[in-house]
Amino acid sequence: MTQQMSQQSSFILDYWCEYYNTAPKQVVDDDDDVHNMILLIHQVLSNNPLLYDSQNFPTYVEVQMNIQAFFQTLNQDDLMNVFIDEPTKFISSISLALHGIKHKKIVLRIYNIPESEQLMSAQVGKYVCTVGTIIQTGPPKLQLLKAMYECIPCESTRWAQADEKGAFQPLQNCDNCSKPFTLNRNKSEIVLYQKLKLMDSKGMQITIEFRQNLVSSFMSGDIIKIHGILMALQDDPKSALYSKYIKVYHAQSAFHVDQSDRFSKQEYKQMLEMQKNGELFHALIQNFCPTIYGHEVVKAGLLMSIVGGHTGNRPNSHCLLVGDPGQGKSQLLKFVQLVAPNAIYISGTATTQSGLTCTVNRRDNETIVDAGALVMADGGVCCLDEFDKMNGQHNALLEAMEQQTVSLAKSAIMCQFHARTTIIATANPVSGCFQRNKSVVENIKIPTTILSRFDLIFLLIDIPDPERDKKLSEHIMRLHNQKQSKIEYQTQIRSHEFKNLQDRIRLGCKTEFQISIPFMRKILKFVKTQKPKQTVGANKMIQDYYLRIRSQALSTAIPITTRQLESLIRLSQARARLMMKPEVTQEDAQFAIEIFEESRFDCFQVHVARYGRNNQNLNFSNVSTLSKPKQTQVFLEELHQRTLERQSQDITIDDIKEVAKKINLSVGDLGDFIEKLNNETLLIKKGSQLYKLNYKTF
Repeated sequence: MTQQMSQQSSFILDYWCEYYNTAPKQVVDDDDDVHNMILLIHQVLSNNPLLYDSQNFPTYVEVQMNIQAFFQTLNQDDLMNVFIDEPTKFISSISLALHGIKHKKIVLRIYNIPESEQLMSAQVGKYVCTVGTIIQTGPPKLQLLKAMYECIPCESTRWAQADEKGAFQPLQNCDNCSKPFTLNRNKSEIVLYQKLKLMDSKGMQITIEFRQNLVSSFMSGDIIKIHGILMALQDDPKSALYSKYIKVYHAQSAFHVDQSDRFSKQEYKQMLEMQKNGELFHALIQNFCPTIYGHEVVKAGLLMSIVGGHTGNRPNSHCLLVGDPGQGKSQLLKFVQLVAPNAIYISGTATTQSGLTCTVNRRDNETIVDAGALVMADGGVCCLDEFDKMNGQHNALLEAMEQQTVSLAKSAIMCQFHARTTIIATANPVSGCFQRNKSVVENIKIPTTILSRFDLIFLLIDIPDPERDKKLSEHIMRLHNQKQSKIEYQTQIRSHEFKNLQDRIRLGCKTEFQISIPFMRKILKFVKTQKPKQTVGANKMIQDYYLRIRSQALSTAIPITTRQLESLIRLSQARARLMMKPEVTQEDAQFAIEIFEESRFDCFQVHVARYGRNNQNLNFSNVSTLSKPKQTQVFLEELHQRTLERQSQDITIDDIKEVAKKINLSVGDLGDFIEKLNNETLLIKKGSQLYKLNYKTF
C-alpha cells in the first residue's frame, strides 16, 4: 500500500474503537477482509453522495440509507441476504466508512428491506422489518454506551464499552495502583433511550427500543414501520426463558402500510372494470356480509361510514345500528372488522373508560402510558358492540367522536393522542324490543349529545313480512346445508315500481362480480385515498336540503345542527369515493340525502306518533325515498289524522288518493297497495268507494 493510500485509509485505525469492541490493528491490512470492505464502502459512498441523506447534530451525524439501492450500486444484490443475517458487521463497517467522510460520529439508519411476515426465534440476531401500532410508551431515559473510569490517586483513565445489548462489565480496580476506579459520568458517552411496545397486524406484541433522536418521536396509537435487529434478553439470570425485543435503527410513520393490501394485477384490473361499468359500489354492497339477508341500505351506510369523507375537522362518519335482537347487528359489525383497515372490535359489556381512551400505569417504578381502543384504531374503525351497556361511560367518547383526539391529565402527565377513529356501534333497546311509541333516546338511554355525533342511525326492527320471511328462511337453510350462499333479489320489480332507495339499491345489486374479504379490504383502503372535489351543484343541493330540515326541526327530535350539514358532506364524499369519481356530483349528494333520510326517519317519527295533530308541519317531499314499510306507516298515520278530524273511522277512496298524493307515496300500483292493506285488515273494504281504517296509533 502506497504512502498516500495509507494516509487516506488511516481513518480506519483512528475511529475503529467507535464502532468495534476489539482493539484496532497497528496498520491497515490489505489481507484483512473487514478493512477491504470498509475501504470499498468508503470509495463508493464518496463517489455517490446521493446514496444517503445526512443531518448534522452537535455530537453526531445521522445518516439514512436505502440499503437496497446501496447494494445495487455495488452490483452485489446477493449481499442483501448476508446483511440481513449479519447486520452488526455491515452497520459497523458502513458507519466507520461514513465517519471517514463526515469526520464525525455516525448514527446509521438503514431501511428498505423486505417486510418480515412473522418474527420467529430463527430471526434472532437478524435485521428485520415490521409494521405495527404503538400500544405502550415508556418515559425517556439515559443509556450509558461508553463509560470512562478514573483512578483518582494515579490519575489514570480507562474506557469500558457496552455490548450490543447495552450491558457492560464495570471496572473494579486500577491496573497501576490497585485502587478502585471511579465512574466519570460527565465524560462518559450517554444517549437518549426509550422503551415502547408494538402490536402488529396479527395481534402479536413485542418490545422495541429507540435511541438518539428517535426518542419521543411517536406516541401511543401511531402506526409505524420499523427496521432493526431482533434480539433476545434473558428474563432472569437463573432463568432459561428469553424475551424478544427489537433494537430499532430506523422508524417512520406508516399509516396503514401493509404488504397484504397491495393489489395483484388481476384484482386491480377487476376493480377498474367494475368502476368503469359503474358497478363497484353495488358490487361491494352485494358482497358485504352475504350471510345476512337484505338490509341493503344498512350495508351501503356501513360502507360509506368505513370510507368517510376527506375534508373538515372530522372526516369520519360514525354509524349506529339500533334494533331488536336477532337482526344480525353483531354479524354486520364483525364483518366490518374483517374488511375495514385497522379495525378493532370491542364489547361494551367488558369495556372501561380507560380501555376506550388511555391510562397511566406504574410498572417497575416507571410511568407508562397505555393506549386504549380509540387510540389504537387511529385512522381506522372501532367496532363497538353492546353500545347501550357501557354503564354511563358514553361521555368518554365525546372528545374522540368530534375533536378526533383523546386528552389525558393524570399523575402529573398531560398529553393528547390522535383518535381519528370511525365508530360503528350497535345497541339493543332497554326493554328488549324496540317500542315504536318511544324515541330512540328513550329506547336505548343514550344522551342526545352522543346520538347527534352519529351521521347514520339505522333501526333494525323485526316487522313480520311473509314474503321476506320466506326468502330469509330459505337463505338460512342454504347456509346450514353448506351450499354457496348468495342473496336472491326480487327479479320481477317493474321499472315503474318501488322507486325508493331500498329497491333502487337492490336493483343495482345484480352484478356478477364476486369480491372476497381480502379483496374488499384492499378496495376500501384504496378508495379511502381518493379525494373527490365538491361541485357547485352538489353543494347547492346539500345546502338547500339542510336549510329545509333546519326550518322544520322539531323540538322533540334529535337536534338538527351544523353537524347534520357536515354529515351530508361527508356522506356525499364517501359515495363519490366508493364510485371512484374525481368529483362529488349531484347524484352523490342526492344519494347522501336519501340515505340520511332513510336512517334518520325512525329517529324523528315519534313526533308523528305523539303529536299527529301538528303533522302539517312535517316535510313529505322525501317520503318516496324511504322503504316501503316506512312509507306505509307514514301513509296510515296521515289517514289516521283524517279520521280524527271527522270523528269517524270510515274513509273514502278519494281521501286515500289525496293522502297518497300529499305524501308523495311511491309503492307501485296504488290499487294493489290498497288491496294488500285490506288483506292485512289495516284498511277494511266496506264498499266500492268506502273503507274503514283499522289502525291505531300510539
